Amino acid sequence: MTRMTEGDEGAGRRRLSADERRSQILAAARQLFIQEGVDNTSMRRIAQLAGVTPTLIYHHFADKAALMLSVCQEFFFGLMQASEEARRPRPEDADPLAPLGRLMAAYVRFGLENPDVYRLVFMTRIATLKRDGIIAGHRPRPDHQPHPEDKGFGIQSFGILEGEIRRLTEAGALRPNDPAALAEMVWATGHGLVSLLITHGDFKWTPFDDLQRLAIDSLLRGIRR
Repeated sequence: MTRMTEGDEGAGRRRLSADERRSQILAAARQLFIQEGVDNTSMRRIAQLAGVTPTLIYHHFADKAALMLSVCQEFFFGLMQASEEARRPRPEDADPLAPLGRLMAAYVRFGLENPDVYRLVFMTRIATLKRDGIIAGHRPRPDHQPHPEDKGFGIQSFGILEGEIRRLTEAGALRPNDPAALAEMVWATGHGLVSLLITHGDFKWTPFDDLQRLAIDSLLRGIRR
């Protein structure tokens, strides 16, 4: 990332808008969270990399938890878009479970296309956020007050999967099961594949397309009615 100082906005340079400045700060935070870990990253260090004063960060983000949540929301929004596209019915869908298979494939593909952020969001214990009771993407507790930066994209992306499973169950295409529990199992299968490929990329895996097809076909065969 090219460091930009506030002085760079002098003669001949367009002043950044508030949204552009926010994106600049978020990009710096994302880079540091990935490289150094959330708990090891200070707001001062983020400001230094973003080329702004520490005070300016607080005009855009209340604290480090808000920055981390924004990184999560950005990731979940992309996953939500990929999921929405995958579950859309297609004229060539002869199998009613085809959209569910595409949903699983889209999840795996999105995770592998964004390995660093995937690891940060799903494979890192972040003490700061745990202490604050903020866990992006989790189902909210009845007494939960969402953080202002949590736009709910995480649970919405999971809801796409759960909704598709509920639809298929009600249509009689799947064996009777609790749709929420079944969605968790499908997610766990996809997450296992993504996390292993990210962390053990040097293992002599079966070619990816074959491995993914086997995993998805085996799961769908097991839950099909």
